Amino acid sequence: MSKRIDRIITPEEIEQARKGWMSFPLNHVGSTLTELMGLPAMRATLRAEVRDRRTDDDGMVVEDIWLDSEPGTLVPTYLCYPENLKGPAPTILCIHPTGSNRAQLVEKEYRHEAPMLYGWGRELARRGFVTLSPTCHSFGERRELGEEWGDVELHMLLWGRSAVSWLVFDAMRCLDYLEARHEVDVNRLGCMGFSLGGITTWMTMAIDKRIKAGVSVGGALGSWVGNPRGHSSYYYIPNVLRHFDQPQVVASMAPRALLVVHSLSDGYVSNESVVEMEAHARPFYEKLGAGERFKVHMPPGEHDLNPEILDLATDWFRRWL
Repeated sequence: MSKRIDRIITPEEIEQARKGWMSFPLNHVGSTLTELMGLPAMRATLRAEVRDRRTDDDGMVVEDIWLDSEPGTLVPTYLCYPENLKGPAPTILCIHPTGSNRAQLVEKEYRHEAPMLYGWGRELARRGFVTLSPTCHSFGERRELGEEWGDVELHMLLWGRSAVSWLVFDAMRCLDYLEARHEVDVNRLGCMGFSLGGITTWMTMAIDKRIKAGVSVGGALGSWVGNPRGHSSYYYIPNVLRHFDQPQVVASMAPRALLVVHSLSDGYVSNESVVEMEAHARPFYEKLGAGERFKVHMPPGEHDLNPEILDLATDWFRRWL
């Protein structure tokens, strides 16, 4: 720990906090995160506009859908599913990384240019799932509409909201929309994301129990302690370590299925913290007879989403959705 951090909180104070984390009631993790993030207490009636619907030559139906999230906030999404889909199907909310957007997730050409995997939302649809790929705050079309990180998120803190609340609330509104689609099996909802999307995946899953299976890739899931610059500001939730750390968040998800993928040279969170997170959370899954529903995969490589990881995720969703 750096000397600058020591001036804010001492190692002795951190050890005292750890004792409190161990006794924090797991059934209160989701509601506490909701409060700390400053998520809106009310959700307005969801309005959705289907701006385009097409069937591509690969047999995939792609719908261009814009959703209301919060007042004045539009979330552009692509819904993708096989033209020959039979009955309600398991559905995956696909969340892109920093610097990307929904279009990259539904590209026809499925290809890997590290660290980006293009077309993975469409590829999951080719494999039999319904997928919904939103553009996250301040990227793609949303940046063109005037959204941006920076001063805005600092102003949010003055009103008790962390930047991640944007990402999580948009994801929850996407789930609201999916519940209204006849193509979707509402009892088989999953979520997957990489980097920014990986963080959004596990944070949303901790709050919203509609997600029955999640895959977080490169989502810096280990510990907030000792990780003061692991990600952008959306990664940090004021006062969270007064209540619990990330291992307790993961434990609270049991018995819902969670696959965590952390490459050994990822660098955004330490390998040791990932191992410690797994060691803490696994007994809670085991106690509920759900040990197989929790897996931490640590392959060689850097911060990346590649075809091998998507294959692993596909098997995960086929098994648990």
